[in-house]
Amino acid sequence: MRMETNGDHTENRVYSLLTASLDVNGLAVNSDATIKLLENEATHKATLKMNKDGLTTSGTNTLQSPLSLENTFNAGLFASTATLSIANKAAIRDIKVDNANTLTITLSSLDFNSKAEATASEYASYTHDITINLKPYTASANVNNNLNVLAANFINEAQLQAELYKMDLTGNLKAIYGEEEIKHTYQVNYADMTAKAKCSTIGNLFGTHMSHNTELEVVGLAARITNDARFNSQPFRFDHTIRCSIVPFDFNLYAIFNADGDMTMYGKHSAQLYGKFLHKAQPLAFASSHECRASVNQQLDNGFALETTLDNKMDTVLSPQEQKTSFRMKSKLNEHAFNQDMSKLTTLLRELELKFLALSSQTCSMQSPQRTRNSPSLPSSSMTRSQNVK
Repeated sequence: MRMETNGDHTENRVYSLLTASLDVNGLAVNSDATIKLLENEATHKATLKMNKDGLTTSGTNTLQSPLSLENTFNAGLFASTATLSIANKAAIRDIKVDNANTLTITLSSLDFNSKAEATASEYASYTHDITINLKPYTASANVNNNLNVLAANFINEAQLQAELYKMDLTGNLKAIYGEEEIKHTYQVNYADMTAKAKCSTIGNLFGTHMSHNTELEVVGLAARITNDARFNSQPFRFDHTIRCSIVPFDFNLYAIFNADGDMTMYGKHSAQLYGKFLHKAQPLAFASSHECRASVNQQLDNGFALETTLDNKMDTVLSPQEQKTSFRMKSKLNEHAFNQDMSKLTTLLRELELKFLALSSQTCSMQSPQRTRNSPSLPSSSMTRSQNVK
């Protein structure tokens, strides 16, 4: 079979040719086309063959104009394998793009690779390289990306290795601008009923240093969490720490916070902040402690000075034998101060005493109503409270 199409008008032209044959060797199809319009020209060529061995096809597409484009592809399908490859090239003025992709599939595996490169004169560029491999009970992947825009550079790298009951993932991401840099790394591991996850961020940006580290570890039914954060700049400093452990029927948490800063605006101003939190929980016991302190100092240019402090602390303990809580607050504004303390304690022995006294009181009331009417009531627990105001 042969089909041909031809048309032209002055310098513009359209041409197409399609041929096909079928014989003992199989089926063969060829396609050829050309289009020319003014200064633009596009071409297409493709071939398809099918026989007892399988099916194959390939082709090329091109475009010649202010935008230059070339596309080629190859594919094959056989009894136990399938392949595909595609390549693209494009260019317009100072912008160029080159991309290639390959894919191979068998009855028990898959391989994929993609590469790309793009440039826009000397101001921007981008590249990537991605590889994926899948085999029975195993998998791996590698990813690399690189982007440059003016003086900024962004880099991403990641690797994955996976097997039965085992996995390892690592990667990092960087952002660089001159001497300034921010870097983030991460890692996830799993093997033998143990899982670990880590991530870290470090940055130096315009004279400011920052860091953040987090780690999680899970072993069976137990877990451990750590978190540290630091921030240091000229007007402000900050650090934060968290420690947490979890095991069956036991939970522990420790957190601490520190911050301070200073600035100058119509005078000098400085502030400090501190906080601490402790928590422990078990099936029949609970303990908690929370402490917070803050202070602000201000020295204005007109001579006015202001000093403010605040200190709070609260403790709580709960168990079948004892229930105790205490609260303390201290505050001060220049020479004026306000302090308050409050506590409450309840024990098992105290409760038994109160029940015994209440029972005795009821017995006495049955014998002498008049006396009971004038007797004072007993408290259910002990409480102390004090206040001091200056």
